[in-house]
Amino acid sequence: MEAARFFKKEDYLKVGGYNESMVGGEDWDLSQRIEQFGKIGRIDQYIFHNEGHPKLYNILKKKFYYAKNITKYLDVNKSQQNIKKQTGISQRYKLFFSQPKKLFKNPILGLGMLFMKTCEFGFGGFGYLTGKCVKI
Repeated sequence: MEAARFFKKEDYLKVGGYNESMVGGEDWDLSQRIEQFGKIGRIDQYIFHNEGHPKLYNILKKKFYYAKNITKYLDVNKSQQNIKKQTGISQRYKLFFSQPKKLFKNPILGLGMLFMKTCEFGFGGFGYLTGKCVKI
């Protein structure tokens, strides 16, 4: 579900870099185009993505914005397997609950994360529908 973060410069240039016409999904798109030339490796270390002190409003606004603009990615990338893996609610919840002991080690934090993710799904869905309506 994640997008690769590091590439060989020659591979990046070979596929033409990021598709700058995409607002959402451009990182998934780049990974998929590079993967056509070979397997993308994985590391077993975590990459920490520090978002500072996110506010729920800002997270939902960002989710809405990206989902509203995802249609360009969906038009270019027809792989239903990738799309379901990247955007499917059941896939996301399955991943979210894959380590319940870790998730609910702190029940308040776990429930807060569950609430936030559920709100993200809702705002993402609303953003996607809004984008489809505007596109028509």
